[in-house]
Amino acid sequence: MDKSTERGSPSPATGGFDPATVPPYPVIILTGADDPDNVTVDGAPITGTDAYDRALATCAQRATELGGAVRVRGISADGTIWPMVVTSTGELHDLSDHPDSPSRPKGRPLSRRALLIGGAALLLGGGTVAGVLRYRTLTAAVPPPPPPLYPGAGANLPVLPPAGIDTVAQWAVTIEPDATPVQLTDGRIVLITSGGALVILDELTGQLQWTGRSTGRLDTVRELTVADHPVLASYSTSEASFWPLDNPSTPSPQTLALETSNVEALITSGPMPAWVLEPQTVTFLARDVLATVDVPVPAQAAGTHDGMVVAVGPTGWIAITDQNAASTSPLAGIPADYELLQARVLGPDHLASLWVNERGDVATLTLHELPGGDLAAHLEDLEAPSHNDLNEPRRSPDESTWVWGYFVIRPNTETPLAALTGLPGPDPEDDRPGPLEVTALTNLALWGTVDQTPARYDLDTGAITYHDLDAALPVAESTDGTLAYVIATRLDQTSLYALPATSPTASDGGQG
Repeated sequence: MDKSTERGSPSPATGGFDPATVPPYPVIILTGADDPDNVTVDGAPITGTDAYDRALATCAQRATELGGAVRVRGISADGTIWPMVVTSTGELHDLSDHPDSPSRPKGRPLSRRALLIGGAALLLGGGTVAGVLRYRTLTAAVPPPPPPLYPGAGANLPVLPPAGIDTVAQWAVTIEPDATPVQLTDGRIVLITSGGALVILDELTGQLQWTGRSTGRLDTVRELTVADHPVLASYSTSEASFWPLDNPSTPSPQTLALETSNVEALITSGPMPAWVLEPQTVTFLARDVLATVDVPVPAQAAGTHDGMVVAVGPTGWIAITDQNAASTSPLAGIPADYELLQARVLGPDHLASLWVNERGDVATLTLHELPGGDLAAHLEDLEAPSHNDLNEPRRSPDESTWVWGYFVIRPNTETPLAALTGLPGPDPEDDRPGPLEVTALTNLALWGTVDQTPARYDLDTGAITYHDLDAALPVAESTDGTLAYVIATRLDQTSLYALPATSPTASDGGQG
């Protein structure tokens, strides 16, 4: 199957090409048709007298990589948007008057330019010659098209990676240093480029899949369905921002701001975010609005489930609707004479709870299924953690694994609960090594440190591998395990490097 078939649009070379059939994503953002000093492609500036020609060549090259055609959003100096399709053969189709166009702007159109690619003119209107401005003569030398966007192939990593990870990147991209990239459930990478654009990249090729206007930071990032529309969501203790993923004409986010700055906790482990304003008051995202509800005393908020707030009390779990109606259901296997320390909804249908004895030094971890309340697993006789040890649970991209404090939770496996304490340490003579401090959670492994020594914990086998003390740990791995993503800085530029990876090699420091 060729790429054009995979994308669902006919190749321009096959005849009968309809630009409206080109998939809505990715969309290239192109500026500078009427502003030669502001020519950009997806936020990357292009300069020189032929800057716009080279910008169009970039779009045509992207069309080639994507199977024959790609959508382009032209933006004029006054902000007018002009939807187009650019083909790999150099044709430009204006969608602003197309009946299926998502945007039919008013105002003056972009400058109509032509681009020579292998002797073929780039035309506006699918090949119509009349009225087309030739930006070059037929005898002018045509530079080769620029390389694909964000490949960075061959970039050398300026730091030492862990054993089993190459130092030469398969692709790399310069990023904002204070916005750590995030991996989505399908493996794609969300990041903010050094130019300030919010983008989604293919995990294996680094090619652009989607772009939007950044708010300048990446907080908790998720793919959600809000009011029946897919969105990219980012939420912090003060607001939630949503970028529509099904509308290429609206790259700016919609923002919902909390009416108070008094937020005790932001719960991100459930299907929708929930903000604990005080112990018995919670604001949560109910469809497409923020709703505030009461949590009955002495229950504690645990997250969201099925469009409701979830709280856990001494006898069971409580579902609270956006209309503040509460109903209680039992939880099986709650430890007798233990008090709830904290609880969190994990994903769409599991609830993890930590219970402590009267002295507060022994704990039991339970995992229940929702909404039935059946006990899926439990760990007893644990050293009771403190509230400071229980940061918000972190999920793997595929949401199969969670790390909560010093516990790893994998609901749908043979070992749903395990402790990250008591692992073989980097020093074989140390019989009491510290716990694994997790820095990155992937679909395959946990990366972190034990007693400040870099380590990788294999999720399937439980084996732990130690690495050089100077090794820079990955922030993510590709879903197939062939790439590891490392952030490093060179000459004041911070980049994300996608590095070929093999199975990790165990060091002499020990292996579980």
